[in-house]
Amino acid sequence: MNYRTTMSESTKAVKDKTATIFIVPVKFQKKRLEDIKNSLLRKGLQYANTLSPEVTHVVSECESLGQVEKYFARSGQKIPDAAAVVSTQWLIDCLKASRIVEIKSSQLIKEVEVSGKAQVTVPEGNEFNGTFPEWACQRKAKLEHLNKKLTSAVEVLQEFAELRDSNQDYPRALAFRRASSVLKSLPFPVQSVEQLKGFKDIGEHVKTVISDILDHGSSSEVDDIEKSEWFKKMKLFTSVFGVGPSTAKVWIERGWESLEDAQKDGCPSGDWRIAWGLAFSKDLNTPVCRSEAIAFSRIVQREAEHILPGVITTLVGGFRRGKPEGHDVDILLSHPTDEAEIGLLPKLIAALGKRGLILIGHKEKNSFRSDILYQDFKLSTRGQLDHFEKWLGICKFPKSFSKSKDSESNSEVNQETSFTVPALEATSDSSLDESINDLYEPKAKKSKSSGAIDTEPQHVSAAPRDWLARRVDLIIAPISQYYYALVGWTGSKHFNRDARLYAQKKLGLKLTSHGLFDLQKREPLTAETEEEVFSHLKIPYIDPTDRNC
Repeated sequence: MNYRTTMSESTKAVKDKTATIFIVPVKFQKKRLEDIKNSLLRKGLQYANTLSPEVTHVVSECESLGQVEKYFARSGQKIPDAAAVVSTQWLIDCLKASRIVEIKSSQLIKEVEVSGKAQVTVPEGNEFNGTFPEWACQRKAKLEHLNKKLTSAVEVLQEFAELRDSNQDYPRALAFRRASSVLKSLPFPVQSVEQLKGFKDIGEHVKTVISDILDHGSSSEVDDIEKSEWFKKMKLFTSVFGVGPSTAKVWIERGWESLEDAQKDGCPSGDWRIAWGLAFSKDLNTPVCRSEAIAFSRIVQREAEHILPGVITTLVGGFRRGKPEGHDVDILLSHPTDEAEIGLLPKLIAALGKRGLILIGHKEKNSFRSDILYQDFKLSTRGQLDHFEKWLGICKFPKSFSKSKDSESNSEVNQETSFTVPALEATSDSSLDESINDLYEPKAKKSKSSGAIDTEPQHVSAAPRDWLARRVDLIIAPISQYYYALVGWTGSKHFNRDARLYAQKKLGLKLTSHGLFDLQKREPLTAETEEEVFSHLKIPYIDPTDRNC
């Protein structure tokens, strides 16, 4: 094998002929691949849709050369002898420079050497030599990892601290989350606390819990928390849409034991979320399966495309990170033409309402101002709010949405997923009356109420129906902020928090879902792809399915 073995050979290939890039599609979601190819075209860089002798650079997210060779071998192909096999980080560097750049040694995908000992494969750039990336945003964390029993216990401690909700409990909750994040990223199952020596975020408290689990199968501290009546009630009450730890504590102080007690009281706070959350608590606490999320996002895509051709519609949140189920559906919308997205949301809500898919919700206006970018900010366990135009509410999902649950379990989660939605013609523009949005606004959010919203939530819930209530967020982002919004709304919450703290502490930059900003120069760093966001942060690109820290 004479190809792609040294940097000198790779450089010679570029000098001898025009560089042509081929991207191995494995591990790339379709939308992301299209974004990268469009960026290559804009930068004047040549790429090939098929492998040929003219290809000089093969870009892949595979971790070893053998994996790349196996991909081509399945179709009887072979990597051209003169081609360099490189990581996506090299491609990001090219896009940033708008030219073919020199390949760094760390960017060449090489053979994995296997000795008599077990070979530990770790993410590119994270060589496990006794050190470990300090920041969670630099590490891969998959849903299926090697230390689930340990992370489950640590996350009970985290949740307990969050529910206590006092100032001193915030750093405790964060410490537990950081420890859990490290455990999720370890390339080995922990069998002894000695293996954790030197890992910065694994404190003595967590080590004691882990030691108990390894020695006795469980932790008495965790067991006591889970058996606690207070903990059980707090979990039950905070599971209601709109109820946080403060409200849950008040309910406990009133002597309430169940959701029925809260329902009898009639939601004294007057918060529409709690009233409807209580009425539909069974529906809203039943996980949304992947097929439901995909079916609904397809309908949103169809209606949005009819209203605004060329619209970008992306299913984000846990589903984009590969989760098979979740408790809500988050959909991010944008358009390649700046400001074209203005006015889309009210028309979209009207279209979905005409379909009978809206139960209740509240639209928030875009509150973004440029001066917000340079203000000081603080992070909390609940994350950082953004200023996008959005609709937050509850939708009616036909029960037929969930019938293909098993067949959808391994599908991609963005709008390209192969899922058949019941045939629906897009709603005609002439039939869209945006005033219909008022029908879905809670009484407390509008001066005049009418329509279905006047019906008591309990009566709507108890009536015969062929749908389930599901939490939905629709977010509108201008294209200039879209890729930062995509990172922010994909999550996880800890990944975002860590990336923002990293940007602040290490780079002197402010990262939000609206962009990345140099506070000294008072200027933004623009991004035309998700990869460019990571490039600006000077960290390797992390696939959405690896952001489950």
